[in-house]
Amino acid sequence: MLLKSRALAYEEIKIDDEAERIDFYEKCGPSVRQMPQIFINDQRVGGLAGLQAALAQLNP
Repeated sequence: MLLKSRALAYEEIKIDDEAERIDFYEKCGPSVRQMPQIFINDQRVGGLAGLQAALAQLNP
């Protein structure tokens, strides 16, 4: 909803099976085991708090 409220484009990727989940967690790193995970330009910013911090840097 945060991205929609700011009219920012995004792609939602749903992970439906165990192999996809394992591949995704490998991409994120060993400390990540929860969803959602947000990426900006292929760089992981984390969950909601990370997204809010990234948006605050864009629009101080």
